[in-house]
Amino acid sequence: MFKSLWSIKCPNMRNKIIGVENIKDIDFFEDEIQIKVYLKYPDYDDILNIEPKERIKVIRKRKKEIYFNALTQLQSENFKRIGEKNSPSGFEIKCDKVELLKLNKSKEVERIILCKQEDEYISALHNVEKYFAVIARFVIQIENRIKGLQDYEDRTLLIKARSGDEAEEKLKKSFKDYEKPYLNPYGELVRWKFEEFIDWYETSYDSIESMLDDDSEGIEIFSRLKSRRFNSERAWKREI
Repeated sequence: MFKSLWSIKCPNMRNKIIGVENIKDIDFFEDEIQIKVYLKYPDYDDILNIEPKERIKVIRKRKKEIYFNALTQLQSENFKRIGEKNSPSGFEIKCDKVELLKLNKSKEVERIILCKQEDEYISALHNVEKYFAVIARFVIQIENRIKGLQDYEDRTLLIKARSGDEAEEKLKKSFKDYEKPYLNPYGELVRWKFEEFIDWYETSYDSIESMLDDDSEGIEIFSRLKSRRFNSERAWKREI
């Protein structure tokens, strides 16, 4: 009776190979596989009582230890380091299925990415439509008004697109109706004229259903990083 490679080498193994749902699928892989192996980040709870500069030294030392421990398990010496020399985060290597299973079982390994799969994944990402939150600015123009304050509106709009640029181009087509003039209560013509795009944000959602299903932490449709000055209430001070 046929026994698959995975069941002989490592039964009940936790699968760390990204994109491979069933570890049994390794049986159908090519004989040589190009992979990227990312290693676990070192534990650091025991060094929080020392200064940040010293923590980094310890972390780098531990990362190198994890890295070299992982390398001792390799059959081949033809590997390429991922990350800096003093702070490696993994390596790229061409291996066979037996070695792949061995790495998958290694306690130093966090995840494994098939290089061919990674290229296909990146390529596929460019063709996937997701919802983009786009901020568009409209200035309120009243005929013959040239002095005083002028109101404007920043609209946040959700639209499905493959990129932020495509989202903006799609939205521009709908702005013509929004810009149509109308008479205000004083008989003056008013229009809400598109002025510029302020920013856009790619959400993690590809459907309205996926948004509605995500009720654990709220639906993030926009995020922007800014800076401000510290004060005593905003700072996080820890005694070391």
